[in-house]
Amino acid sequence: MKKILKKFTQFIFNKKLKEIHKLKDLEKGKTCYIIGDGFSLRSYDLKIFKKYDSISLSYLPFHKEFDYINCRYCLLIQPYFFYSLNYVTDPMNAPKKIFWHNKIGKFFKEKIINHYKDKIFITHLSNYFSLKNFKNNYFILNQFNDEHFDKFLKEKNINSWEWSMKAGILFAIYLGYKKIFLVGCDYADNPVTVGHWYEQDSKKKQKNTNQDLKLFFDSLNDIVDIKIITKNNNQYDKRFLNYEKYSGLPLKNNEQNQLIDENTLSILKSWPDYNI
Repeated sequence: MKKILKKFTQFIFNKKLKEIHKLKDLEKGKTCYIIGDGFSLRSYDLKIFKKYDSISLSYLPFHKEFDYINCRYCLLIQPYFFYSLNYVTDPMNAPKKIFWHNKIGKFFKEKIINHYKDKIFITHLSNYFSLKNFKNNYFILNQFNDEHFDKFLKEKNINSWEWSMKAGILFAIYLGYKKIFLVGCDYADNPVTVGHWYEQDSKKKQKNTNQDLKLFFDSLNDIVDIKIITKNNNQYDKRFLNYEKYSGLPLKNNEQNQLIDENTLSILKSWPDYNI
């Protein structure tokens, strides 16, 4: 039934989903940063990441230093995110479902998408009726709706929208970028850490990089050069680059209020799973 519904949706919104094809190979041969929401951003000076284009993930546009980077694209791909009422998994009592009054989506739409008209936003098709009037927004539905690129993903056995970082990497490849620096993508670090730069703290999740993620990176070796900016010194994997050596700057020790304003923080606090 889900497959039938998906195909029906693709048929109805076929023209809208194909608009993203305008972006294919638009940045061919260039280098970019993909900047995530990881806790490591608390230690970085974002201003040094302005040498190349940036693709931001999730809530990075709320960061006080966001305007210093050359961000051209913003991904926020959660389904149904831009509606006031969401039916979501209770983060405190999974797998129970709850209705959640979503203040964050409305705030992001008004403060970010409406404000940054020079940037291109990529969002999930389920948000169509909330975002249909924004000309700087393109929709996706679990794939690029591009026969050749989707075939490439299938051959690589890649789920393109499994999570934001993977989506960001594959979107960068679709745009034509040939080298990617991952910044604040802490799930790719070793050791893996969880937590966001706007939260109070983070914690180490496991000792080694997620093996599935390593296989994902390895599968793209012939397509794109991926480097991971990290606070750590990983001498055994050439994919990792130490932040201090890369930037020539020491690590910082920023607090929440140095990176995000109180009003935005109070909006984010409405999601019960955030440690704010």
